[in-house]
Amino acid sequence: NSHSKVTLFMGGLPNVGRYMDLDALVARNLHEFDAWAANFGETRTELELQPNGLYKPVTRFTEFVNVADLMAMYRDFADVVQSDELARYVKLPSVKGGNRQIVVAESTEDFRAFQQTLAERMRAIEARSGRPQKGDDIILSVMNDARHGAIDLRFIAPWADDDPHSKLNVMIRKVFEIWHETSANRYTNPETGRAYDLPGAVQMIFSDLGTQASQSKRGFSAYNWIRSELIRMGVPAEQIAFMQDYDKAAAKLRLFGDLNAGRKRILIGSTATMGTGVNAQQRLKALHHLDADFSHLRQFRVI
Repeated sequence: NSHSKVTLFMGGLPNVGRYMDLDALVARNLHEFDAWAANFGETRTELELQPNGLYKPVTRFTEFVNVADLMAMYRDFADVVQSDELARYVKLPSVKGGNRQIVVAESTEDFRAFQQTLAERMRAIEARSGRPQKGDDIILSVMNDARHGAIDLRFIAPWADDDPHSKLNVMIRKVFEIWHETSANRYTNPETGRAYDLPGAVQMIFSDLGTQASQSKRGFSAYNWIRSELIRMGVPAEQIAFMQDYDKAAAKLRLFGDLNAGRKRILIGSTATMGTGVNAQQRLKALHHLDADFSHLRQFRVI
C-alpha cells in the first residue's frame, strides 16, 4: 500500500517508483530525484512563519505537473482506487461542518515575550561561525521549544502561571464541553445489533509532545494536566485512559472494548501509540490535535 508514501510528502512517489520499477525510470533518465522533480513537480516560494514569530521566504514543492504521464508510469505497477470508487464499498462518516475545525488560542503578552527570546536565540545561532560545539544552542532546540511553548508556557518555565488562554487549556474546555453534551448519546453494537448499556460518546486527544515522560524532562506534562483538569471539571477518572499505559496486545483489545462499550470515553495518546491499529471508532465523536502532526495517520482513527 503506497498511499502513505504519496500523501506524506511529494518525494515519496519517486521512492516508490525506484523500488517498484527502477528500469522504467532509468530508461526515461528519471532515476535521479532532481530529474524526476524537474519533470513532475512544481515549487513555490512563500512566506512562512518561523519559530521566532517572524516570516521568512521558503521554497517547497506544492503540486504535481505532467500528471497524465506520471500516472501512466505509476499505474504500470500500482492498482489505484479513487475515493469515489471506495465509497461504493465502504461507508465513510460525514465530518461535522464538512472539514476539520481550527480552534485559535489567543496570543498573550507572555507568549509574545517568549517569541522575542526565540528570535534572539536564532539571531545568535545565525551569527555564530563554524560548527556548533557540544552544548551550543541549535535551530532544532529553538524549534522544539517553540512547539512546546505554543501549547503551554509551563513547558518552558514550569513555575509560570496557569494561563486559561493557552492552547492546552482551550482544548481541555472543548473536550469537557463535548463530553458533557454527548453524555446521553446512545449507541448500538454493530455485531449484535443490541444497544450498549452505557451512553456517552468517545473522544481521542493526540499529542506527541507533553507526554508523561515530559514531567521529568521539562517539569510539566500535558497528559497529566489534561487528566487532572478533566477530573476537576467532573469527568470520572475511570473514563480517562492514556494509550501508553496499554502496551500489550491483550491490554489494547480490552481498552478498545471499553471504549466501544462506553466504559472509557477519553483516550489520550501519541501518533506512534495511537496512530495505527486502534479500532475503537464505534462511539468516536471528536479527535483533537494538541500539536501539529505531519502525517495523515491520526485522522483515520475517526474517518
